[in-house]
Amino acid sequence: MTERHQFDSGTVGITEMLEDRRRTERVPVSLPFRVSYADGDAGKIEEAGATLNVSFEGLYFSTQNRSYTVGMFLVVTFPYSHHSEHRANFFGKVARIDSLGNGLVGIAVKLVAVTPVSS
Repeated sequence: MTERHQFDSGTVGITEMLEDRRRTERVPVSLPFRVSYADGDAGKIEEAGATLNVSFEGLYFSTQNRSYTVGMFLVVTFPYSHHSEHRANFFGKVARIDSLGNGLVGIAVKLVAVTPVSS
């Protein structure tokens, strides 16, 4: 029998609480981003797209690129703009990879630190 706890928003199972470790709420929003990664052994990733959702601590996007691995460190430009004064660079870490079907994977990136923007 699954232990359940009552919260204001309804009944939530312990399993659901453990699976949802985010400390901040996700907001479903499509914002431009750019990620890059370079490693002599793993190859190179450079990709731009739009988020599926964001939170204060991270972002989530879909891609057909299967080169991402959990724990991989990325440089994330978010929100991405061609004007350097309107963007910020972050170090990010791939926290989770989901199979979304239709050849797509979902990439959850935890933003770790802000990096200097280079023009």
